[in-house]
Amino acid sequence: MKYVYVHGFNSGKSSSTGKALKELLPNVICLEYASSKFFNENISSLKDQLLSQIDDEDFVLIGSSLGGFYVERLGFELKDNFNHIGNVLINPCNNPKEQLKQFLGKTKSFETNKEWIFTEEILDSYDYVDTRSYTINRIVIIGMKDEVINPIDNVNYWVLKALVFSDSNESHQIQNIDKYIFTIKTIENSFWS
Repeated sequence: MKYVYVHGFNSGKSSSTGKALKELLPNVICLEYASSKFFNENISSLKDQLLSQIDDEDFVLIGSSLGGFYVERLGFELKDNFNHIGNVLINPCNNPKEQLKQFLGKTKSFETNKEWIFTEEILDSYDYVDTRSYTINRIVIIGMKDEVINPIDNVNYWVLKALVFSDSNESHQIQNIDKYIFTIKTIENSFWS
């Protein structure tokens, strides 16, 4: 079993969540995309990175925030290529065109501290596809103090389509990812048994 992590907006594969997952889970692969690039470029790059590191084996895609959007899309696009794909979404962005508007303009990478301009053109490159109805095992972890993506809206979006865990003590950046390792392993241990 391999675990594949995709970081959130303005972050990178060396994010605190990526590092924590590498310490807590065996076989974690961290993929990377540039928030300054268009959606189609990023999804193509992520798919290439993933396929170059995964063979026929089962794997779990883990994505936080915008990484959750990419993970859902990767699962959707690759669902017919593999026997088992599981998704774990952490405070996922579900509709980037709406949820990323707040970041338009000058912004800064959390990982490199480099400034760049998040344009309407980049934002408009994110097309919404409702992936909730395709058959995949998915767990959604939502911090109820999320200050970036409305947690109530997120729970309502996923409640009938995923196993949803909400945590009243967590915000957008999950501080204690270690308490969710058992939850993440639920896909491997229960869904595929």
